[in-house]
Amino acid sequence: MKSFFCFLLMMGWSALGAEKVDKENLELFSKVLHLVEKHYYTPLEREQLLKGALKGMMRTLDPHSSYLDKDLFVQLRNDTQGEFGGIGVEVSQKNGQTVIVTPIEDSPAAKAGILAGDIIVEINDQSCIGKNLAEVIKLFKQKNSKTIKLGIKRKNITKKLDFRIKKGLVKVSAVKSKILNESYIYSRITQFQRNVGRDLLRQIQNHKRELERKNKKLLGVILDLRSNPGGLLEEAVNVSSIFLEGGVIVSTQTRDKANRDVHYVKKSIRKDSETPLAVLINGASASASEIVAGAIQDYGRGIIVGGRSFGKGSVQSVIKVSENFGLKLTIAQYLTPKNRLIQAQGIIPDIELEELKPDWKKQVLKKDRYLRESNLTNHLKGEKELLEKQESSTIDDFQIAQTIKILQVGNWSNKK
Repeated sequence: MKSFFCFLLMMGWSALGAEKVDKENLELFSKVLHLVEKHYYTPLEREQLLKGALKGMMRTLDPHSSYLDKDLFVQLRNDTQGEFGGIGVEVSQKNGQTVIVTPIEDSPAAKAGILAGDIIVEINDQSCIGKNLAEVIKLFKQKNSKTIKLGIKRKNITKKLDFRIKKGLVKVSAVKSKILNESYIYSRITQFQRNVGRDLLRQIQNHKRELERKNKKLLGVILDLRSNPGGLLEEAVNVSSIFLEGGVIVSTQTRDKANRDVHYVKKSIRKDSETPLAVLINGASASASEIVAGAIQDYGRGIIVGGRSFGKGSVQSVIKVSENFGLKLTIAQYLTPKNRLIQAQGIIPDIELEELKPDWKKQVLKKDRYLRESNLTNHLKGEKELLEKQESSTIDDFQIAQTIKILQVGNWSNKK
């Protein structure tokens, strides 16, 4: 058993210092290890058993803490650069199941029809049941395959759905902006990767100059964070700093409640603290998206519209334990400026809006069972109706169309 205790010392048991090691439990572990090695029907390597014990220990923690072998340790450091090999999905675990948080926009997965909320039950015909998140990610990263076969369980569909998706270089264009109705800047952030704050600010400034050249007044900014799985904390701070003058954006609470890491608004970033602002979120908006929405909501800088966010408010640290493996460990939780916890609660919008399909206009008409003047053929159109027809004709997204109406009303700030 000497090598086993040496292994424990390597893992940091010696760092317990004055705390007394529970020798009885260590002896129990040692006995079980010995019995398995001696009586299991086929010979086993001790290293395999010890790694299994480590994985079992990490499974008793939250879904985002996991054991990392060397390959996974390297891969985790390469997923925030804006492009990577794969199919383009963000995954998490809920109730022991591997769930698609969101397929990245324009990725192979999105084009194949993968949806947020889909449960992955198989990857390349290998069951995902009982596997932790790191093990599932490793199946995604298999180098000897140009395609990935996913077995999917989808809500309201009884049989398993199979998708064969070709791997590719997923190049994420993280910020896309345009002018809507000649008065509103619409900016969508798909992921908080490097330089997102810089790109968002540049695009907003370019659109402002465009409106000025056309002698048009900027009436509002819509920041779309729907189905944004998160990313870099620093970029969440940079994006929030564009719209806020000062104060705390987010803080992290560790096991030592008195010890907090506080992130403040960056004064050096060019500000837009006056333009009416609406932030769109949904059930697949997670992590960094929730930090931005929470800060905007707490300061009353803008109005939050859509659906309740995902609730990923924990902080993970990737720790290198040795040359051969590491740990991804949850070390803290995010708090909004008003000390609200995000974890498992999410951000609740100020105005809830249902997500409707592109033919939402027909759906809305079906719900109205009354015959009105506007339903009559060749009816005389009022000025407001003509304006609304012009505006809505170019917007097929129900939530965006309704958000513009909210900004038009002027009740864009929830300041008390």
